[in-house]
Amino acid sequence: MKLGRLAKLSLGLLAGLVLAECGVRVWNPSPAVQVVRDGQGVELMDLDGTTAWCVHNFAAPAFTFDAKEAALRRWLPELDAEIVLWEAWATDIDHTTRIGDTVYRLDGLKVDADGIPDAFGLPHNALLFRHLRLYEFASLELVRRQPRSDDPWSALVAEGMAVIGPRLEEWVDQRLQ
Repeated sequence: MKLGRLAKLSLGLLAGLVLAECGVRVWNPSPAVQVVRDGQGVELMDLDGTTAWCVHNFAAPAFTFDAKEAALRRWLPELDAEIVLWEAWATDIDHTTRIGDTVYRLDGLKVDADGIPDAFGLPHNALLFRHLRLYEFASLELVRRQPRSDDPWSALVAEGMAVIGPRLEEWVDQRLQ
């Protein structure tokens, strides 16, 4: 008798999880972390070790300074643009992490040894995170956030703009000749 109840309870729990997983995949809620998936309007690529995607509007979600700089380095010589507008966003100071076919902005989040958000401390965290959208969403929403202790904006302005500024000036000079 108890085995029948346990089986029904297990089956009900499994059915609930399957329905929740399907709901997350259909509903596609936005977690507090920026997420960009390959094949959903973008094609992810590796540009000198930095994950980027081809956009001409660099204000796309999770498109950090590193990705903007890598994309400009790749496409600037052939870009036929009249204007290059470089916006600085609060997320520019962060770095993205590619996990499978998806890019995440995970700076400040507790991650495991594989670099995957670890909200629950479960074994096989990477497997669950990569294959179950419900687990991915719950992990991104519930993972502990680490406070920033440094001044990342000063570093971005001092180092990052020192890198891209001369490249933009060179591109403008070439266009004006």
